[in-house]
Amino acid sequence: IMGFDVRKDSWLKVNAPMPESLTCNRLVSCGNQLYLVGGVGANGISRSVWVWELVHDGMEWREVQKLPEMMCKKFLAICYHNYEHICCIGHEDFICLSCFTWPEVLVYKLSRRTWHWLPRCPFIPEKASYGFKWFSFSPN
Repeated sequence: IMGFDVRKDSWLKVNAPMPESLTCNRLVSCGNQLYLVGGVGANGISRSVWVWELVHDGMEWREVQKLPEMMCKKFLAICYHNYEHICCIGHEDFICLSCFTWPEVLVYKLSRRTWHWLPRCPFIPEKASYGFKWFSFSPN
C-alpha cells in the first residue's frame, strides 16, 4: 500500500502485512482512519468478510468486526464469488458495501459496531442494471 502525504509532499509505504487468507480487499477512509474490508477464505473463495483498521503508525492491521454469518452468506451469494463486482466506500462513521449486480447496500456503523442492510431505493426499477456509483459528501 502506497500513500501520498499532502503536507509533506512525499510518498510513503505502509509496511503492515496484509491479514492472512485474504481473497479480496478494499481500502476505505473514515475520518482520519484507514480501514481494510476483505473477504477471508481459501482457494480464492471467501467464507467471511472482515473489517480491519490500520494501527501503530501503519505497521499492523487490527481486527475491528466480522460480518455476521447470515448477512455474509447473503452478500457473498449476491456477488457469486466475483469480487470485482464489490464496491466499498467509507464516509464519516460508516462503511458501505454493495455489489454491482444487486440493488441493496450493506452498511457497517463504526461507532456502534453494527451491520444492517439499507432498504432498496424505490427509484430504481426492479429489472434495472444496478451498478451503484459512489461518492462521499459531507455538507458543512
